[in-house]
Amino acid sequence: MAAAWLAEAGSQGWAFTAAAVAIGSVVGSIFFDLFPRVMVSSTNSAYNLTVANSASPSYTLKVMTVVAVVFFPLVLAYQGGASTCSASASRPARCRPDGRSKRSTGGPESTAVGDPHTA
Repeated sequence: MAAAWLAEAGSQGWAFTAAAVAIGSVVGSIFFDLFPRVMVSSTNSAYNLTVANSASPSYTLKVMTVVAVVFFPLVLAYQGGASTCSASASRPARCRPDGRSKRSTGGPESTAVGDPHTA
């Protein structure tokens, strides 16, 4: 309710903060109520999924840590390079398939279509 009132009052940042706190409080209270169970079985309490029996083995956690340490910087570098070569008209020359800049003089791309002075 506070988020809706703040949004109507024009305080968008505070409305977002109030909504985030409300959602976090609901999720946190559900987690606190269920702990140590992650998922409750409807057939038998022996089949409840708990934190202990749903955790990955230590070897899997070690392997995934190494994979994350190696590949996360690679993904960030790729995304950084891809964002500089976006589809906008002001792409750098290194991002163009022919390697030429948009403002290059001469060549077929600099002449107007239907220009009677071109051969």
